[in-house]
Amino acid sequence: MWPDIKINQFKLFVFDVDGTILQLHHKLDPLTQSVLLDLKDLGFAITLATGKNMKSTRALAEKLQIELPLVLSNGCVLQSLDGTIHQKHYFSTDFIWQLIEECERMSLDLAIHIDEDIYVKEVTDNLAILYTYGSPSLEVVGEWKTIKGLFPKAYKCLVVDRNSRDPLFELEKRMRSKVGDSVAYCHTLAEMLEFMPEGVSKMTGVRAITEKMDISLKSVMAFGDGNNDSEMLAAVGFGAAVENAAKSAKNSADWVVPSCANNGPAQFLQYLMKDYSNPD
Repeated sequence: MWPDIKINQFKLFVFDVDGTILQLHHKLDPLTQSVLLDLKDLGFAITLATGKNMKSTRALAEKLQIELPLVLSNGCVLQSLDGTIHQKHYFSTDFIWQLIEECERMSLDLAIHIDEDIYVKEVTDNLAILYTYGSPSLEVVGEWKTIKGLFPKAYKCLVVDRNSRDPLFELEKRMRSKVGDSVAYCHTLAEMLEFMPEGVSKMTGVRAITEKMDISLKSVMAFGDGNNDSEMLAAVGFGAAVENAAKSAKNSADWVVPSCANNGPAQFLQYLMKDYSNPD
């Protein structure tokens, strides 16, 4: 049973990547690719909203022939496939040093996003999870001071602990006591705490695209599975969480579609497009 909505209520369709349209081992099922391209052929706009950077997202965006800007790094960057950067938010250098100090004190593993690279002191078992989520490479620096000149270009930081969530909650508590809400915090995965510049999220990135298109958020349908999708799913005209989604994403969504493994977003869109193609 599907919800009683019409596809022509929407002008923009936004997709999270891993766990929403990319299946195990970051594979795009041919059915999902075909359906999203059909959607585009019908004249609807599509884009991606992901925690990944352009280097990790480019191949997928090219397969889907996306022309709009991509919402990258949880909204920190709005960038087109041709390289044009429409929007980018940065941390203060003071924040970076404070985060480094706390991570060192707590022996936590930190990764810093600068331009299209991800910098780490060393590749630990914790940080190796970034390869699992499609990062093509990690830049090993040994000591953070060796790249201090790049800190003004830092736009996202993440800390990983695959053994326990407690240190991540404690780190958030400590950073809030130091910098308050001058940065955004998101427990993207159970083992990952991400920091973004103040006021940045996937939702703010999607809103920027709607302003560029001169449409309202109510004209957007979005699909997601993670905690970092919740705000976006709640804000748009229709938010759909996949069955494998986190509880917060499901609670924020208007509907739950079948799982990513079962091509849930594609199944739902096929139903809507069939109705659109055959209105009688």
